[in-house]
Amino acid sequence: MLNKLRHLFSAPILEDQETTRLASLLNNVLLTIILAISIFTPALIVITDVDDRAILVGILLPFLIVVVFSYILLRRGNLRYATYSFLTIMSLAIFGSFAASANQSIGAWMSFMIVIALTTLLLDGQAVARLLAIIILFTLVITALQINGLLTPIFNVTANPYSNWATTSMMYILTGIGLYYSANGLRQALQLAGESQEQLQTNNRELVALRDALEQRVEERTQTLGLYNSQLEAVAKVARAVAAVQELKQLLPLITEVVSTEFGFYHVGIFLVDDRREFAVLQAANSEGGKSMLQRGHRLGLATSGIVGFVAGRGQSRIALDVGADSVFFNNPDLPLTRSEIALPLIVGQHTIGVLDVQSTEKDAFDEQALSALSTVADQITIAIENARLFSQTKQALADSQAIYQQYAQSDWGRYISQLKNIGYSYDGISTAALNGPAESVRDPNALNVPIRMRGLLIGNISIRSSDAGRKLTNSELALVEAVADRAALAIENARLLSDAQRRAAKERAIADISSKVGSSIKLESIMQIAVEELGRTLPGSQVTLQFSEPESSK
Repeated sequence: MLNKLRHLFSAPILEDQETTRLASLLNNVLLTIILAISIFTPALIVITDVDDRAILVGILLPFLIVVVFSYILLRRGNLRYATYSFLTIMSLAIFGSFAASANQSIGAWMSFMIVIALTTLLLDGQAVARLLAIIILFTLVITALQINGLLTPIFNVTANPYSNWATTSMMYILTGIGLYYSANGLRQALQLAGESQEQLQTNNRELVALRDALEQRVEERTQTLGLYNSQLEAVAKVARAVAAVQELKQLLPLITEVVSTEFGFYHVGIFLVDDRREFAVLQAANSEGGKSMLQRGHRLGLATSGIVGFVAGRGQSRIALDVGADSVFFNNPDLPLTRSEIALPLIVGQHTIGVLDVQSTEKDAFDEQALSALSTVADQITIAIENARLFSQTKQALADSQAIYQQYAQSDWGRYISQLKNIGYSYDGISTAALNGPAESVRDPNALNVPIRMRGLLIGNISIRSSDAGRKLTNSELALVEAVADRAALAIENARLLSDAQRRAAKERAIADISSKVGSSIKLESIMQIAVEELGRTLPGSQVTLQFSEPESSK
């Protein structure tokens, strides 16, 4: 029951804190005024003169109705309309009471404090200033009218002290209500301002702490990004080195230097597994201790207790971050400063071909970011090694094919030249003569000999001898001779290839003709006769014989 009453008379909660505060103040004022009028109205009627009672009821009853109406508006959330309706009826009641009272009435003058206090409580400073101006002007006009006899007070001046006491007390109560709630509203506003300031200070402290935390995170993230960028740059340098260098003897030492410099690691070594897959042999290192190990031919057995042997044998990465837990791995006298180590396998297909070994002077030096970057480097090293091996194989295959081609070309050229009637031509400025043997200018020390080469094979030369022994060819003339030699080599090669093609074509045509004629006969004697006759015509000056023999098994 009590909770229902509290809910019935409690102020409504509006859209924001300030309007809710004003609604609470107006709710309390309206309830207090309704209660005060309900309690004191009967007493006022009793002690008021009989002639003034009708006027008093005519003023208080509409006033009470409008106050109740304002309370209903407030309960429905219409704070603005409730405020203006209440202040309007309050102002009309007080202004009308002043105009209807004698000017010497203290209660009439005190009644203005009520409307001033309530306006201060519910509205802003501009509304209060306008009200004060209206009060001053209104009271001046009413006073002047009463002094000049132009306005007669409705309420008679009575000598009844109880009536004056009741009227004055009522004014004091209403004035006290207005001043109390005004002061209370001011205290609440100050309290809210203080709480808001305290909350603001708390929020500022939290914002400062958040800012400091964000700055720290940004700084940490910047450092992380800087390290990440340097690692990416190191990976890019390794990639450029892999693309630029193809010889493993030059590439692997370059990679160890780049990784050590860019990542800041103490020692970087690259091991390759031997052909028998028994040992991982150190091939390159950047540190002084690593270079000493290189000179000794340092190698580690596969699947041993060491990190490198373990990785080479199983093809799995291994990290040793704590000297205490993995101290067995840090007993190399050539690398006494090692405090953490990582080894990554170099895998091609299903086989581990080597190990990238990286060591640092710091504990826990290898985080996930460093592991990712080094894994990329290991993949690049694997690709470089495989590319170098393929390049070496291709280079060897090319050298072998070139040697075979030169042997074939030399034999073919020798056979081709032996069939030529003339091995060259000579021009003396007047006429051209065929050469049946080596030219004399070839053996002349004053002659200029420019070789004619076809794919590395020397097939001839151009010999130039000047009638003026002191004359030498200019650079442009020499370039012209060399260009002619190149074009001549190409044209001669094309001519040889054409001759070979024509010879093979003639051979194929002869085979086709003989096959056609032999195949046109179905008699054995005719077939044998046609075969020897056609071969004899194809090979002039040759005696051709065809006969059968006892069959023998092939061996």
